[in-house]
Amino acid sequence: LITSEDGEHFDNYKDKRTIIPVLKEGGVGCPKHTRDPKVWRGKDAWYMILGSRREKTHGEVLFYKSTDLLHWDYVNRAESKTTFSWMWECPDYFRCDGTDILIFSPIGVLEDGEGDANQAVCMLVKFDEQSCEMQIPDEYSFLDYGMDLYAPQSTLDADGRRVLIAWERMPESPDGSWIGMYCIPRVVTVKNGHVYFAPHPNIRAAYTRQIGSLKEAADGNACIRLELKNTERLEIGGYQIWREDDRIYADRSRVIRNHAKDCRTHLQTPEIREGNRLEIYVEPNLIEIYINDGEYVLSNVVY
Repeated sequence: LITSEDGEHFDNYKDKRTIIPVLKEGGVGCPKHTRDPKVWRGKDAWYMILGSRREKTHGEVLFYKSTDLLHWDYVNRAESKTTFSWMWECPDYFRCDGTDILIFSPIGVLEDGEGDANQAVCMLVKFDEQSCEMQIPDEYSFLDYGMDLYAPQSTLDADGRRVLIAWERMPESPDGSWIGMYCIPRVVTVKNGHVYFAPHPNIRAAYTRQIGSLKEAADGNACIRLELKNTERLEIGGYQIWREDDRIYADRSRVIRNHAKDCRTHLQTPEIREGNRLEIYVEPNLIEIYINDGEYVLSNVVY
Protein backbone atom coordinates (compact mmCIF):
# COMPACT_ATOMS: atom_id res chain seq x y z
CA LEU A 1 0.00 0.00 0.00
CA ILE A 2 1.17 3.51 -0.82
CA THR A 3 -0.71 6.58 0.43
CA SER A 4 -0.76 10.20 -0.70
CA GLU A 5 -1.93 13.49 0.77
CA ASP A 6 -3.03 14.97 -2.55
CA GLY A 7 -3.60 11.96 -4.81
CA GLU A 8 -0.76 13.03 -7.11
CA HIS A 9 2.51 12.64 -5.20
CA PHE A 10 3.56 9.19 -3.94
CA ASP A 11 6.78 7.93 -2.36
CA ASN A 12 7.31 4.40 -3.59
CA TYR A 13 10.20 3.81 -1.18
CA LYS A 14 9.53 5.50 2.14
CA ASP A 15 5.74 5.20 2.22
CA LYS A 16 5.25 1.60 1.08
CA ARG A 17 3.79 -0.86 3.57
CA THR A 18 2.67 -4.49 3.49
CA ILE A 19 -1.02 -4.93 4.25
CA ILE A 20 -1.45 -8.62 3.39
CA PRO A 21 0.89 -11.33 4.72
CA VAL A 22 3.22 -12.80 2.13
CA LEU A 23 1.48 -15.74 0.43
CA LYS A 24 3.08 -19.16 0.69
CA GLU A 25 2.79 -22.37 -1.31
CA GLY A 26 -0.05 -24.53 -0.09
CA GLY A 27 -1.82 -21.65 1.60
CA VAL A 28 -4.33 -19.06 0.46
CA GLY A 29 -3.72 -17.94 -3.11
CA CYS A 30 -0.69 -18.40 -5.32
CA PRO A 31 2.57 -16.66 -4.28
CA LYS A 32 3.56 -15.99 -7.91
CA HIS A 33 0.17 -15.22 -9.39
CA THR A 34 -1.96 -13.11 -7.06
CA ARG A 35 -2.49 -9.53 -8.21
CA ASP A 36 -4.75 -6.70 -9.42
CA PRO A 37 -6.62 -5.57 -6.28
CA LYS A 38 -9.98 -3.83 -6.61
CA VAL A 39 -11.37 -2.13 -3.48
CA TRP A 40 -14.93 -1.00 -2.79
CA ARG A 41 -16.93 0.28 0.15
CA GLY A 42 -19.48 -2.18 1.53
CA LYS A 43 -22.22 -1.68 4.11
CA ASP A 44 -19.96 -1.91 7.16
CA ALA A 45 -16.39 -2.15 5.87
CA TRP A 46 -14.03 -1.99 2.90
CA TYR A 47 -13.70 -5.04 0.69
CA MET A 48 -11.01 -6.14 -1.75
CA ILE A 49 -11.01 -8.71 -4.52
CA LEU A 50 -7.77 -10.14 -5.94
CA GLY A 51 -7.09 -12.35 -8.94
CA SER A 52 -5.21 -15.59 -8.31
CA ARG A 53 -4.82 -19.23 -9.30
CA ARG A 54 -5.36 -22.52 -7.51
CA GLU A 55 -3.42 -25.77 -7.76
CA LYS A 56 -1.62 -24.42 -10.87
CA THR A 57 -4.56 -25.43 -13.03
CA HIS A 58 -7.39 -22.93 -12.71
CA GLY A 59 -8.10 -19.37 -11.71
CA GLU A 60 -9.88 -18.01 -8.67
CA VAL A 61 -10.58 -14.78 -6.79
CA LEU A 62 -9.73 -13.95 -3.18
CA PHE A 63 -11.69 -11.66 -0.84
CA TYR A 64 -10.30 -9.51 1.98
CA LYS A 65 -12.00 -7.15 4.43
CA SER A 66 -10.86 -4.03 6.31
CA THR A 67 -12.36 -1.34 8.54
CA ASP A 68 -9.58 1.23 8.03
CA LEU A 69 -7.99 0.42 4.62
CA LEU A 70 -4.73 -0.38 6.43
CA HIS A 71 -5.37 -3.73 8.12
CA TRP A 72 -6.87 -6.46 5.95
CA ASP A 73 -8.18 -9.92 6.83
CA TYR A 74 -8.69 -12.79 4.43
CA VAL A 75 -12.35 -13.85 4.28
CA ASN A 76 -13.03 -16.23 1.40
CA ARG A 77 -12.18 -17.46 -2.09
CA ALA A 78 -14.31 -18.32 -5.11
CA GLU A 79 -13.92 -20.24 -8.36
CA SER A 80 -16.12 -21.70 -11.07
CA LYS A 81 -17.24 -25.32 -10.98
CA THR A 82 -15.87 -25.88 -14.46
CA THR A 83 -12.15 -25.32 -14.79
CA PHE A 84 -11.23 -22.77 -17.41
CA SER A 85 -8.15 -20.55 -17.52
CA TRP A 86 -5.21 -21.00 -15.18
CA MET A 87 -5.22 -17.40 -13.92
CA TRP A 88 -7.90 -14.71 -13.44
CA GLU A 89 -6.46 -11.23 -13.88
CA CYS A 90 -8.02 -7.83 -13.15
CA PRO A 91 -11.16 -8.95 -11.26
CA ASP A 92 -13.89 -6.38 -10.69
CA TYR A 93 -17.03 -7.06 -8.67
CA PHE A 94 -19.93 -4.60 -8.49
CA ARG A 95 -23.69 -4.48 -8.19
CA CYS A 96 -25.68 -2.86 -10.99
CA ASP A 97 -29.45 -2.62 -11.44
CA GLY A 98 -29.98 -5.08 -8.60
CA THR A 99 -27.60 -7.64 -10.14
CA ASP A 100 -24.21 -8.91 -8.92
CA ILE A 101 -21.64 -8.79 -11.70
CA LEU A 102 -18.13 -10.21 -11.87
CA ILE A 103 -15.74 -9.08 -14.59
CA PHE A 104 -12.25 -10.47 -15.00
CA SER A 105 -9.60 -11.30 -17.60
CA PRO A 106 -8.82 -15.03 -17.67
CA ILE A 107 -5.50 -16.06 -19.19
CA GLY A 108 -5.74 -18.69 -21.92
CA VAL A 109 -9.52 -18.80 -22.09
CA LEU A 110 -9.64 -18.72 -25.90
CA GLU A 111 -7.06 -21.21 -27.12
CA ASP A 112 -8.02 -21.30 -30.80
CA GLY A 113 -4.65 -20.40 -32.30
CA GLU A 114 -6.07 -17.39 -34.15
CA GLY A 115 -5.00 -14.59 -31.81
CA ASP A 116 -4.59 -13.58 -28.19
CA ALA A 117 -5.94 -16.28 -25.89
CA ASN A 118 -6.38 -13.85 -22.98
CA GLN A 119 -9.80 -12.16 -23.03
CA ALA A 120 -12.14 -10.17 -20.78
CA VAL A 121 -15.34 -11.88 -19.64
CA CYS A 122 -18.46 -10.98 -17.72
CA MET A 123 -20.60 -13.14 -15.42
CA LEU A 124 -23.80 -12.76 -13.44
CA VAL A 125 -22.97 -14.04 -9.96
CA LYS A 126 -24.49 -14.22 -6.49
CA PHE A 127 -22.50 -12.56 -3.72
CA ASP A 128 -23.02 -12.47 0.04
CA GLU A 129 -21.05 -9.55 1.44
CA GLN A 130 -20.97 -10.72 5.04
CA SER A 131 -19.33 -14.06 4.24
CA CYS A 132 -17.80 -13.01 0.91
CA GLU A 133 -19.28 -16.17 -0.56
CA MET A 134 -19.64 -15.86 -4.33
CA GLN A 135 -21.49 -18.32 -6.54
CA ILE A 136 -19.82 -18.28 -9.95
CA PRO A 137 -21.66 -19.90 -12.90
CA ASP A 138 -20.09 -21.76 -15.78
CA GLU A 139 -21.66 -19.38 -18.32
CA TYR A 140 -19.93 -16.16 -19.32
CA SER A 141 -19.97 -13.54 -22.07
CA PHE A 142 -17.13 -11.65 -23.64
CA LEU A 143 -17.17 -7.95 -22.84
CA ASP A 144 -16.25 -7.07 -26.39
CA TYR A 145 -16.45 -9.29 -29.48
CA GLY A 146 -13.62 -7.51 -31.27
CA MET A 147 -11.26 -9.51 -29.02
CA ASP A 148 -8.77 -6.65 -28.62
CA LEU A 149 -10.15 -5.39 -25.30
CA TYR A 150 -8.51 -6.46 -22.03
CA ALA A 151 -8.16 -5.59 -18.34
CA PRO A 152 -11.45 -3.67 -17.85
CA GLN A 153 -12.15 -1.85 -14.59
CA SER A 154 -15.20 0.13 -13.47
CA THR A 155 -16.08 2.97 -11.15
CA LEU A 156 -19.00 5.33 -10.48
CA ASP A 157 -19.22 8.72 -12.19
CA ALA A 158 -20.55 11.91 -10.62
CA ASP A 159 -24.12 10.92 -11.51
CA GLY A 160 -23.87 7.44 -10.04
CA ARG A 161 -23.51 5.55 -13.33
CA ARG A 162 -21.38 2.43 -13.38
CA VAL A 163 -18.70 3.29 -15.95
CA LEU A 164 -16.18 0.84 -17.38
CA ILE A 165 -12.97 1.50 -19.28
CA ALA A 166 -10.46 -0.98 -20.68
CA TRP A 167 -7.28 -1.40 -22.68
CA GLU A 168 -7.42 -1.91 -26.46
CA ARG A 169 -4.39 -4.00 -27.39
CA MET A 170 -2.60 -3.56 -30.71
CA PRO A 171 0.25 -5.53 -32.32
CA GLU A 172 2.36 -2.58 -33.51
CA SER A 173 2.82 1.09 -32.77
CA PRO A 174 1.21 3.32 -35.41
CA ASP A 175 4.13 5.78 -35.47
CA GLY A 176 6.78 4.42 -33.10
CA SER A 177 5.87 6.67 -30.18
CA TRP A 178 2.90 4.92 -28.57
CA ILE A 179 1.05 1.60 -28.64
CA GLY A 180 -2.35 0.55 -27.33
CA MET A 181 -5.14 2.83 -26.09
CA TYR A 182 -8.25 3.01 -23.95
CA CYS A 183 -11.73 2.32 -25.24
CA ILE A 184 -14.56 4.84 -24.94
CA PRO A 185 -15.92 4.94 -21.37
CA ARG A 186 -18.92 2.57 -21.31
CA VAL A 187 -21.97 2.75 -19.07
CA VAL A 188 -22.96 -0.63 -17.63
CA THR A 189 -26.63 -1.55 -17.25
CA VAL A 190 -28.52 -4.83 -16.84
CA LYS A 191 -31.79 -5.63 -18.63
CA ASN A 192 -33.56 -9.00 -18.50
CA GLY A 193 -30.45 -10.78 -17.28
CA HIS A 194 -28.20 -9.33 -19.99
CA VAL A 195 -25.35 -6.86 -19.39
CA TYR A 196 -25.22 -3.84 -21.70
CA PHE A 197 -22.20 -1.60 -22.39
CA ALA A 198 -23.23 1.70 -24.00
CA PRO A 199 -21.15 4.81 -24.78
CA HIS A 200 -21.10 7.31 -21.94
CA PRO A 201 -23.54 10.18 -22.62
CA ASN A 202 -20.69 12.72 -22.35
CA ILE A 203 -19.03 10.98 -25.29
CA ARG A 204 -22.23 11.04 -27.31
CA ALA A 205 -22.71 14.72 -26.51
CA ALA A 206 -19.25 15.56 -27.86
CA TYR A 207 -20.33 14.80 -31.44
CA THR A 208 -22.33 17.90 -32.38
CA ARG A 209 -21.62 18.68 -36.05
CA GLN A 210 -23.37 16.75 -38.81
CA ILE A 211 -21.14 15.83 -41.76
CA GLY A 212 -21.70 14.28 -45.15
CA SER A 213 -18.64 12.02 -45.26
CA LEU A 214 -15.68 10.94 -43.16
CA LYS A 215 -13.48 13.29 -45.17
CA GLU A 216 -15.17 16.15 -43.29
CA ALA A 217 -14.46 14.64 -39.86
CA ALA A 218 -12.13 16.57 -37.55
CA ASP A 219 -8.87 14.64 -37.06
CA GLY A 220 -10.52 11.54 -38.51
CA ASN A 221 -12.95 11.22 -35.58
CA ALA A 222 -16.64 10.64 -36.25
CA CYS A 223 -19.74 8.90 -34.98
CA ILE A 224 -21.89 7.02 -37.49
CA ARG A 225 -25.46 6.12 -36.58
CA LEU A 226 -27.53 3.87 -38.82
CA GLU A 227 -29.73 0.81 -39.03
CA LEU A 228 -28.18 -2.29 -40.55
CA LYS A 229 -30.46 -5.14 -41.59
CA ASN A 230 -29.61 -8.66 -42.67
CA THR A 231 -27.54 -8.82 -45.91
CA GLU A 232 -26.63 -5.11 -45.65
CA ARG A 233 -23.01 -3.97 -45.30
CA LEU A 234 -20.79 -0.92 -45.14
CA GLU A 235 -17.10 -0.10 -45.42
CA ILE A 236 -15.08 2.38 -43.36
CA GLY A 237 -11.67 3.02 -44.88
CA GLY A 238 -11.25 -0.64 -45.81
CA TYR A 239 -12.82 -1.96 -42.60
CA GLN A 240 -15.81 -4.15 -43.53
CA ILE A 241 -19.01 -4.43 -41.46
CA TRP A 242 -22.06 -6.46 -42.38
CA ARG A 243 -25.08 -8.19 -40.87
CA GLU A 244 -26.00 -11.78 -41.58
CA ASP A 245 -28.23 -14.24 -39.70
CA ASP A 246 -28.87 -11.51 -37.10
CA ARG A 247 -25.18 -11.23 -36.23
CA ILE A 248 -22.78 -8.37 -36.86
CA TYR A 249 -19.59 -9.37 -38.67
CA ALA A 250 -16.39 -7.39 -39.16
CA ASP A 251 -13.34 -7.92 -41.34
CA ARG A 252 -10.23 -5.81 -40.66
CA SER A 253 -7.80 -7.81 -42.79
CA ARG A 254 -7.21 -4.81 -45.08
CA VAL A 255 -6.42 -2.39 -42.23
CA ILE A 256 -4.22 -4.42 -39.86
CA ARG A 257 -0.92 -3.95 -41.78
CA ASN A 258 1.10 -7.19 -41.78
CA HIS A 259 -0.42 -8.65 -38.64
CA ALA A 260 -3.12 -10.92 -40.06
CA LYS A 261 -1.34 -13.89 -38.46
CA ASP A 262 -0.86 -12.13 -35.11
CA CYS A 263 -4.45 -11.11 -34.35
CA ARG A 264 -7.99 -11.99 -35.29
CA THR A 265 -9.12 -10.39 -38.52
CA HIS A 266 -12.66 -11.79 -38.82
CA LEU A 267 -14.97 -11.11 -35.88
CA GLN A 268 -18.64 -11.69 -35.06
CA THR A 269 -21.16 -11.10 -32.29
CA PRO A 270 -23.67 -13.56 -30.87
CA GLU A 271 -27.20 -13.44 -32.27
CA ILE A 272 -28.75 -10.00 -31.88
CA ARG A 273 -32.28 -9.76 -30.50
CA GLU A 274 -33.01 -6.09 -29.86
CA GLY A 275 -33.05 -4.42 -33.29
CA ASN A 276 -30.91 -3.05 -36.10
CA ARG A 277 -29.29 0.05 -34.56
CA LEU A 278 -25.55 0.60 -34.85
CA GLU A 279 -23.55 3.41 -33.29
CA ILE A 280 -19.99 3.37 -34.68
CA TYR A 281 -17.20 5.52 -33.28
CA VAL A 282 -14.39 5.99 -35.77
CA GLU A 283 -10.87 7.15 -34.90
CA PRO A 284 -7.69 6.80 -36.99
CA ASN A 285 -6.63 3.69 -35.05
CA LEU A 286 -9.81 2.43 -33.40
CA ILE A 287 -13.33 1.53 -34.52
CA GLU A 288 -15.96 0.75 -31.87
CA ILE A 289 -19.33 -0.70 -32.89
CA TYR A 290 -22.13 -0.43 -30.33
CA ILE A 291 -25.17 -2.51 -31.22
CA ASN A 292 -28.62 -1.56 -29.92
CA ASP A 293 -27.34 0.75 -27.17
CA GLY A 294 -24.80 -1.77 -25.96
CA GLU A 295 -26.53 -5.13 -26.36
CA TYR A 296 -23.15 -6.16 -27.78
CA VAL A 297 -19.96 -4.28 -28.59
CA LEU A 298 -17.34 -5.06 -31.21
CA SER A 299 -14.24 -2.86 -31.24
CA ASN A 300 -11.04 -3.25 -33.22
CA VAL A 301 -7.73 -1.47 -33.52
CA VAL A 302 -6.93 -0.50 -37.11
CA TYR A 303 -4.17 1.20 -39.10
